[in-house]
Amino acid sequence: MKRLLSLLFLVVPAACGFLPQRSSDVKQAVWVNRWDFKTESDVRTIVRNCARAGFDTIFFQVRGQGTALYASEIEPWSQEFGYRYPGFDPLDVACDEASKQGVALHAWVNMLPAWKGEKPPAINNQLYHSKPGWFLYDQNGKRQPLSEHYVILNPCLPEVRKYLNRICEEIVSRYPVQGLHMDYIRFVGVTDAGPDYPRDARTVALYKKDTGLEPQEDIERWNQWKTDQVTRLVSDVRETVKRAAPRTLLTAAVFKAKNAPGVYQDWPTWIAKGKVDAVFPMLYTGDSSEFRQYLGDVTEATQQKDKVFPIIGVYKQAKVQQTLDQIASVESMGFPGYGLYAYSSFFRSKAPVDSLEAKDPDLRVRRREALVTRPQNN
Repeated sequence: MKRLLSLLFLVVPAACGFLPQRSSDVKQAVWVNRWDFKTESDVRTIVRNCARAGFDTIFFQVRGQGTALYASEIEPWSQEFGYRYPGFDPLDVACDEASKQGVALHAWVNMLPAWKGEKPPAINNQLYHSKPGWFLYDQNGKRQPLSEHYVILNPCLPEVRKYLNRICEEIVSRYPVQGLHMDYIRFVGVTDAGPDYPRDARTVALYKKDTGLEPQEDIERWNQWKTDQVTRLVSDVRETVKRAAPRTLLTAAVFKAKNAPGVYQDWPTWIAKGKVDAVFPMLYTGDSSEFRQYLGDVTEATQQKDKVFPIIGVYKQAKVQQTLDQIASVESMGFPGYGLYAYSSFFRSKAPVDSLEAKDPDLRVRRREALVTRPQNN
């Protein structure tokens, strides 16, 4: 009997974690940032709070900037934990508690970001130090500079795509997550007026091998090639996830429809060709009229609205009614569900207090109450 109970203990959590889920099952999702938690108790409380507030899907951050918030054999522990094992595995705990609470847990991965801040990482085994050639370089050989924004890996390099695939495979093969959620799967810190990234010799050689051209000979084709390399990364991850964990959903947080081409992110094609199960456009605004326009742009960009779940930027909204109005717009325009960014907009966490919540300490409470009591569309 003792042996039987031990086997059940090992098997049941994994089985619960792999309860079948379709993208259409997502009705109300929320994002939990890496700075929201410090302890095992924090993680369990977060998951319970999400369940009680009516969220059916949690995007739980497990990779932020080339460091991990799970027991990775590939990347060092996150800066949020001082680059050390914190005494528990956040993703394992989140999966366990999500199973108990009956909510879906998706591992949220910042794909291309590999560091953020004006100072380099304090450890030598972080990518910024160990793989300098994997980052963006401009046409003058200068590396993308450190700043308050992310510096990213170069998705045009096969070795970078292979590395990121290993990370995704590690997560979905070792943890009973119901989804892998890709964020920042696009170029970051790149504008038409700035340096032309990436223009290192290896990237240019790969482009010339594919097209027979130099970048400056056909800028439109050069930009399309860069877009294709991001899409190739998505395709590679799709194959990896479906091979390692066939029932795991693959989703992506994406730019607004009109802004996505500027960051080389062709998400309408990802949907049309089945490279992802769903996308979550980040339509962050406090202006409900502007939000409806964004929804209209999405409708024009794709014929498959059943695969699109708009994200509402609650953190930008000083009034609860703004959030409710935007939820109503999503529902009235026929989208299958939506996301609310982020957890710290509804509950106090270890994250720094946002300016809106600092001015109005009861704002989080009113938001939670409004979510729980609002009439539901069935």
